[in-house]
Amino acid sequence: MVAGEPPADFGAAILEGFLRSISYATLSLATILPDQLAQACADAFTSATEGTLHPIVYAVTPLDAAAEAHRRMDAGEVFGRIVLCRDLMSEA
Repeated sequence: MVAGEPPADFGAAILEGFLRSISYATLSLATILPDQLAQACADAFTSATEGTLHPIVYAVTPLDAAAEAHRRMDAGEVFGRIVLCRDLMSEA
């Protein structure tokens, strides 16, 4: 506040920068009790084998569009995964 009131779009500029930022998260398995870890693994494998574990797929595109897919991810336009397929015609 020493420099005066912030501009009206101050929060929008911060949010825009945040949405374009690349972040990484880490997890140490040493922080999870062994029985809880075993249960989480068992639940994940059960979900996978029962077909109830589903990835979030943002788009399915041909392999030759990989550069555009990376550009969209870098721009923060993607929520989920982009699946690159060698031959989309054979997938139909």
